[in-house]
Amino acid sequence: MDAGEFRDKVVVILAAGCAEGRDLARMAACAGARVVVVDHDAEQVKAIAKTAPDRIEALHLDALRPAHCQLLGTTWAAEPLDLLIHCQALRTPHRAGAAVQGIAALTEGLSKGLTQGRGRVLVLFWPAAPDAGPGPAALMQALEALPPLMQAESWAGGLAVTGLRLPRTKATVKSLRRVVCGLMAEDTAFAPGVVLPLAPDPIDAGGNGVKPTRDE
Repeated sequence: MDAGEFRDKVVVILAAGCAEGRDLARMAACAGARVVVVDHDAEQVKAIAKTAPDRIEALHLDALRPAHCQLLGTTWAAEPLDLLIHCQALRTPHRAGAAVQGIAALTEGLSKGLTQGRGRVLVLFWPAAPDAGPGPAALMQALEALPPLMQAESWAGGLAVTGLRLPRTKATVKSLRRVVCGLMAEDTAFAPGVVLPLAPDPIDAGGNGVKPTRDE
């Protein structure tokens, strides 16, 4: 990992109480970033912040509640923000509909700050389970559609929104870290407004953990 990509950068992780959010918070903090972790569980964010108290700030807010989304956007205003990571769909997969709404609302609410920073946005989610009914499958399709739809909005000018579809396996920590580091690179190769599948292991030539598919 190139620590220079995170040094003195500002990273906000929403619904950070999931395993992926906790790991990315520690990784970014160790690499020199200022990290703000947001979650509906106050004890979770406090515990994450204790792992690097000089680098990680805890914020007790529910990223699925419209009022809390509005409060965060208003409070943050135009403070520079380099990377916004959405973990709502991982943290509360049973509330995928609320996650879709919250992701869109918070990205727009924090867009002024993002345009003052590096402007990277990452949406993390799992695919629908093979035995999922039509309702859950439709909500997962909505998450798939969200990154390109947000990228096309007028307020997203200067932002780079990327979706990342995680495999249903636990062996993704190293690959996820590689992708996030690659996304933060100033000359990142990731195109904005796309959804990428995360491979359990880095299998592409660049070793960035993204599995190429025909439609990309």
